[in-house]
Amino acid sequence: MDEMLLPPGTRLLHIGPHKTGTTALQIALGKNRDALLEQGVRYVWGGEHLNANLAALAVAGRPTRRFASAKPVPMEHWTSLVAKVNAAKEGERVVISGEEFCSAQEPVIERITNDLGRERLRIAITLRPIEKILVSQWQQYVQAGAVTKSLEEWVKSALDNEVSIENIKRFWMRHRHDQLVQRWVKSVGRERVDVIALDEGNRQFLYTCFEKILGVKPGSLVSDSRLINRSMTLEEAESVRAMYVLLKEQGLGDLADHVRFMISPSELIKRRRSPHPTERRIELPAWALVRARELGQEMVATIRQEGVRVIGELDWLTPHQGNQGAGHNAPTDPTNIPTTVPVDLAGWTAYGVIVSSGVARGDLPPAPTSTLPFAWLRRATGSQLMREVIRRFRIRISRPFSRLTGRNDEKAER
Repeated sequence: MDEMLLPPGTRLLHIGPHKTGTTALQIALGKNRDALLEQGVRYVWGGEHLNANLAALAVAGRPTRRFASAKPVPMEHWTSLVAKVNAAKEGERVVISGEEFCSAQEPVIERITNDLGRERLRIAITLRPIEKILVSQWQQYVQAGAVTKSLEEWVKSALDNEVSIENIKRFWMRHRHDQLVQRWVKSVGRERVDVIALDEGNRQFLYTCFEKILGVKPGSLVSDSRLINRSMTLEEAESVRAMYVLLKEQGLGDLADHVRFMISPSELIKRRRSPHPTERRIELPAWALVRARELGQEMVATIRQEGVRVIGELDWLTPHQGNQGAGHNAPTDPTNIPTTVPVDLAGWTAYGVIVSSGVARGDLPPAPTSTLPFAWLRRATGSQLMREVIRRFRIRISRPFSRLTGRNDEKAER
């Protein structure tokens, strides 16, 4: 443990990137915060979630995709986080975790390191094989309605580096792992950057690493599997994708609007549905697997040259070398898109759409009314509120005319 243990007073900033167990770790840190504090470790976060992502967006002057607004997150989220860090007692190890930090560029990184105290700062970067990341990210984009391309089409765009596509540009900003390491090494020095190569065959490896780094007793980072969503099957992902493709073809506007404020149909499917045993995992087509593994080798070679501390084995990020017994043999080509889905999945998708609309939960009225539940108003954007005001105004001015023309009487007779 002594080799991995950080000195007392260290401020550990975990920057992800996305799809490397960040949510699971953040939940474990947040839910066990009191037990960690008793052992001299203070976990700091901000906002309604157990992470520092709002602070990361604020210091970078970026908006949050959760709201339909281009307005940056207020800087107070960052300054508040820094104040919490500075309030830690002498000798306490402080932990901050937010995957949105991985997108920070040089000027923002300088601001982060200066505000958190360069001399006490340590950066933790958790990494998985790029082949796994590609699959996970496509699935996430499909769930949110941000991508309607098939896995093969989207992966081809990603591996061809078509950065004119916004989601591809964002993907490589996060997951060109060698460049991510280089950006932070340039600012804080190689001696202050730790790369944690995750063991795909050991789900506890991430928690064990952080327990040793922070010097807390084994089992301190107890995770709750009920709070961590499973991956979708290929049939489930294609069912949801087909729904979004149809909505897009029908010109129903911004597909992401409803998932910013409501529960996405895919979330309900993952949380409540049990997949049929015949359903397939989402895997890269064979040609993409080869290219992804070549890219993984290239990134690993660059990371080695940086000379940062590595926890785990960098070879785990290039699984074709057979370093892990985690089932990394080349998969059968899964590019054939399912033409049929289980009957229950069709029902779950339809159910998810109804619940996502808000009607089933009572968040939105089934028909125009003069009032709306407060639960919806709290989530609404400015444009949505304006549309609601206009809708109410139209209802109000139409009532006198309805009385004059006798429309209410006609409806009553029907």
